Amino acid sequence: MPINIMAESNSGPLSSKSTIASSIDINAQLNEVNTLLKQKKYDKAQIIVSVLFGEIRQLKKPEIKIDIYTMAGKLSYKQKRYNKAIIQFEKAISLITEDDDQSKKLLAALYHEIAQCYKHLRDIPKSIDNYQKSLTIQQQRKDEFFIAMALKNIAMAENKQKNFISALDHAQRSLTILSSGKWPSRQAQTLLTIGIIYRNIGHYEKSLDYIQQAKIIYEQENDVQHLAEVDNQIGLIYTNLHQLNNAKSFYTQTIELPTENVKPETRAAAFREIGVINYHQNNFKESTSKLKTAKTIYEIANKISKTTRIDLLLGRNYLEQGQPTIAADYFENSLALATEFKQIDLQIQSLNYLGELMLNKDIDLAITLFQKALTLSSTIDAKDEKMKTLHWLKEIEKQKGNLDKSLEYSEQKYQLSHLIQQEHENLDFTRNQVILASYKLEMELKDLRKNAELNSLKLTQQQNELSIMKQLQQISELEIKKNRFANWLLITLLTVFSMLAIYILYQYKNTRAKNKRLDYLASRDPLTNCFNRRILYLRFNKMQEEQAKLKLYSVVLADIDSFKAINDTYGHATGDKVLQNVAKILQQSTDEHDTVARFGGEEFCILLPNSNEKEAEEIAEKMRDEIEKSVCESIKVTCSFGVSSLDNKVECNLTLIERADMALYQSKYQGRNQVSIWNPQSIHPQKTTNNDNT
Repeated sequence: MPINIMAESNSGPLSSKSTIASSIDINAQLNEVNTLLKQKKYDKAQIIVSVLFGEIRQLKKPEIKIDIYTMAGKLSYKQKRYNKAIIQFEKAISLITEDDDQSKKLLAALYHEIAQCYKHLRDIPKSIDNYQKSLTIQQQRKDEFFIAMALKNIAMAENKQKNFISALDHAQRSLTILSSGKWPSRQAQTLLTIGIIYRNIGHYEKSLDYIQQAKIIYEQENDVQHLAEVDNQIGLIYTNLHQLNNAKSFYTQTIELPTENVKPETRAAAFREIGVINYHQNNFKESTSKLKTAKTIYEIANKISKTTRIDLLLGRNYLEQGQPTIAADYFENSLALATEFKQIDLQIQSLNYLGELMLNKDIDLAITLFQKALTLSSTIDAKDEKMKTLHWLKEIEKQKGNLDKSLEYSEQKYQLSHLIQQEHENLDFTRNQVILASYKLEMELKDLRKNAELNSLKLTQQQNELSIMKQLQQISELEIKKNRFANWLLITLLTVFSMLAIYILYQYKNTRAKNKRLDYLASRDPLTNCFNRRILYLRFNKMQEEQAKLKLYSVVLADIDSFKAINDTYGHATGDKVLQNVAKILQQSTDEHDTVARFGGEEFCILLPNSNEKEAEEIAEKMRDEIEKSVCESIKVTCSFGVSSLDNKVECNLTLIERADMALYQSKYQGRNQVSIWNPQSIHPQKTTNNDNT
């Protein structure tokens, strides 16, 4: 912030006149730097700043030094040299000693700039700390606008830290100030921020409500740029709700807005998200076209780091279209960009895709890629991608015959899946806490507004006390009528409350019935009506806790033979019917104490408590025979089975399922359509059923 600096005389009029010229010259140079920054001519600005730094030690007035350090910090910020910018802003802060309002305003602005630097450096705690310092100073200045902005900035930072309750608290406090209507555009930004917070906690109804309020303000202000951003945000909500056509319509609205009024990255994001939706709708050619358009926009806008994900998505598209060579080129480019811009999550995804492509070409290279992905996944929170990496490493080691190593990866995979399940449960609990807290915050804010209104009414009452006294006589005359009305109202209220009590009882019973239905649906696989993996693991864990009591306990894994060929030949709809038919036979072959769960795509897991190895084998053989006899859509279907049972050498339930998996692998290896049991005496399980139907 340029300051009009007066001369400082040390040795009479000549010295004073010389200093005045020097001060004016420095101000002129600082103004020129400011102009160059707006024109994005950073190299020229750097030359002037370097010259000013050469003279800074000779300057005596701290105001000039503050201006130079501040301008140097802004230049470094524009050049994305954030650590250097922080040092320069902190030097400016150290020179501010005055306590007047102008000095406080500058100090708050400098803390804000430092917070912005830390935000770009992804050091969110330090960013929040400096936003808070700026807020404290603005509160001392009692500047409502800057207080509201500081509160909004803290809310956005807390949201990134997933501190949703604190984020909502700061955002709602900001909105209370901005609701006066003095700053409609800023009010809309804060409404949008609250909408994003609600979206992140999964409260989509609330999120849409706040974002729609922001959209109304932007429409009134004819703010096309922010309207585009709002449409993208609404699209994201509908994407999370799996309403893809609704999401696509909002992204299309962004694309159809005048290009010159919309940020390039906003348009690119809309094209990218439509491309993702087309991918999920199996419209791969249209998806590829939209993604390439998004990439072109990012490249023209010099947002190269944004193209990393685009290359990854394009590689995925070409992979689905059966063009692995082109897909590999895009994955390699994505990996290179992710490495350059330190996007570790995208590095992991690229390595996993490249590893999958190398499985049938160069198994050693595939292992190297997966191992690198596994190492990177331990540096960030990337559990889903780590699950994929562990899956492929487990399968590779199993194919190579390294069963101990395969079991080790399976153990890691199981522990990770359990951790993911716990995180999901914790997230649900946290989400409920945040929603309750948000209701509390909103109620508190409503109370504050009501108190403000009451205070205003009290003031009006005092000012109009004379007028109120004149009305007392009329009130007395109405008192008799009021008493009669009160009797009638009492009877009416009793009737209404009785009806309300009946309605609440009805709603309670109805809600219990709906919750019971929701609990049932949450535990079932929607296609086969078998239990899902979550219920399977819950029952596994329960069995593990009761392992000391259980003497008989078996696990059966079933896998439909050649299921991919059925899908490729007859289509996915027929494949779904085959899955349903097999699931029905498996369920009919077990009793109420057993558990039949869909374990993977065409794989099922059956838990048989109170069944020994022989009984489990007989049950599996009965299932195999019934499936072989059945005909679904004129297709003969067979299944392979693997059986394992509890013994003294079993350390955990995971070992049982891995042994069953190895036995199933042996059934496949020996020709399919048979039952194999785990044999501890050899690597390959013992075959127990004829292979005539293979």
